[in-house]
Amino acid sequence: MSPAQWTPGPGGTVVKLCDLNGDGNVSWYEIKMRTVKGRSAIGLKAYGTRVPFLRCYWHVTRPYLDTDDKIISVTYGGDATTGSTMWHQD
Repeated sequence: MSPAQWTPGPGGTVVKLCDLNGDGNVSWYEIKMRTVKGRSAIGLKAYGTRVPFLRCYWHVTRPYLDTDDKIISVTYGGDATTGSTMWHQD
């Protein structure tokens, strides 16, 4: 799915895909849960319990992130991990 398809706003793709409780608003929790569960009908991969819900950037020494930076994360499943800024590629 291209970033352009993730359009916010009433009736946008994000609302249609992520509004899990049907209230017309999308919370950060609902977006994360959609990432955990995925949606095979549209090719949105389910990442399961490895989705980070908390990330620590304390040890990044520059004022910007680079692909070789190591980030400490706590996943939806409760595991503490160290990985790259692109967690879904680790």
